[in-house]
Amino acid sequence: EEEFIIEDKSAKPDEKFDLTLTEITMQQALDQLPVTYRQVLILRFKEGLSAQETATAINKSSIAVRLIQYRAMKKLKIIININYAKVLL
Repeated sequence: EEEFIIEDKSAKPDEKFDLTLTEITMQQALDQLPVTYRQVLILRFKEGLSAQETATAINKSSIAVRLIQYRAMKKLKIIININYAKVLL
């Protein structure tokens, strides 16, 4: 009789914790952004919408969406760096 060993490829508990912590940290950082910045980032990266689809959803031009996305990413990076520095202190 043959034995079949099935490898568990699911995340380990500590990996799941790290992922959850990262999600919480990102959500806290996103919450500090202006509403339009947050909307654009969520629609573009979480929902996977194109710049044009995002523009239609928020009633802006696609050029405006790209500019908002750039500014939002820049501000998000600053927020994350500041929050990370607070943790280290």
